[in-house]
Amino acid sequence: MLSKFATAKNLQFEETKEAKSLFNTDTTSLYGRYTFFFNEQGTIKNADVTTRTALYKNRIVVTDSAMYFYDLEDRTYTRKPGSGGYSGTISGISALLSTAKRLLADKPGCISLRKDTVIRQKAYYVVLVNSFDSVIDGRRNFTDQTLIIDKKTYLPLMQLYVASGWGQKPGITEPTFIDVYEKAVYTNIRINKLSTNHLSGLAVLKGFKPYVSKALLSEHTPAPAWSGITVEGASVSSESSLGKIVLLYLSGIGCPAAQASIRTVNNITGKYKTRPFTVFGIYADGRKSLETYIQRNAISYPVIFDGQEIKKKFHAPGTPYFYILDKAGKVAYAQTGWNPETEKTLTEKIRGLLNTP
Repeated sequence: MLSKFATAKNLQFEETKEAKSLFNTDTTSLYGRYTFFFNEQGTIKNADVTTRTALYKNRIVVTDSAMYFYDLEDRTYTRKPGSGGYSGTISGISALLSTAKRLLADKPGCISLRKDTVIRQKAYYVVLVNSFDSVIDGRRNFTDQTLIIDKKTYLPLMQLYVASGWGQKPGITEPTFIDVYEKAVYTNIRINKLSTNHLSGLAVLKGFKPYVSKALLSEHTPAPAWSGITVEGASVSSESSLGKIVLLYLSGIGCPAAQASIRTVNNITGKYKTRPFTVFGIYADGRKSLETYIQRNAISYPVIFDGQEIKKKFHAPGTPYFYILDKAGKVAYAQTGWNPETEKTLTEKIRGLLNTP
C-alpha cells in the first residue's frame, strides 16, 4: 500500500468519517473532498480541502505563499500569509501513511496481517496496527488501527481507529478515562491523475471577500437588539429581558472549550436562580441537534437555536463568548474563550451588578 503512494505527485480522494466526541457521547459524521500536491520530499505542498458536517461546511486552500480559510456560508475568507505549503496531516489517509511509515521503521512488530474480510462479496486484506498497549493503574491503555486494503489495487478502503486511555478533559481537574472511536471510508482515490498543479500561484477565489475580525462590543454601550426562540418553544428577546442581569453564552456543539463551559454556566445559573438574573445559551445549531445535546450534557439554562444572527451582532463567530448585560441592556462585561478562572470572573461581575441598585 505504501508503495502505491510513494511516487505520488498529486492525490485526490473522498472520505466519509464517523467519530465519537472525546468530550461527550455525541457521534459526528463528516464528508471530505481532498486534493493534495506533494513536493520532492513527499510532504504536502498545496492542498484543497472541503469538509462538510450536518452543522457546517468549509474549505481550506493552500497555495505557494498562503493558506486560505474559506467560510462557505458568508463567502468570506481569512488568509494566513507565508505558509510555504502545508507539512501537517489534514486527512485520514495522510495520517495513515505517516503512521505506517514511522512504525515500519521503528516498531515493525506492531503491524500484523489478520484474517481477510469480505465486503460486498469481495475479499480484502485486514492489517492491525497496535502502536501502543500498556496497563496503567490497572486499566488497559491502547491504540489500535485496523486497515482494510483492496487486494488488487493495494489502496485503502477503510480505517477503524479505536483507543482507550487516561487523559485530561477541559474543565475537569482529575484525569479521566477516555474512549476514542473513528471510522473512515475512502472512495474515488486517484493518484497522479492531474497533469498540472492548479493551486500553484492561485489567487483569491472569485466571489469571496476578506474576513475582517471585529472586536468585542465595548462595555457601557447599549447591546444590539436580539430575539430568538428557545428549544422549549419560548420567545425571548432583549426587550423581554430588561430589568434583569443577563448572561449571554454564545456557544456551539463540538468545541472542547464550549464543553468545558457548560459546567461553568450551569453553576452560575444555579447560584442566581432566585435573583433578577437570567442566562441564555445561544447556538447556531439546529433545534433537533440541540435537543439531544441538552439532554446528554444536562444543560440547565434556556438554549436558543438557530442563533447565528445573534452571534454576528455580538461579534462572536466562534465559541464560546460571554456577555453580561446590565438591567438597562448595556454591555457590562465581555469575554471570549474559556479558562479555569472564567466562573470566578463571571460570578464576581454578576454579583457586583446584582448588588448595585
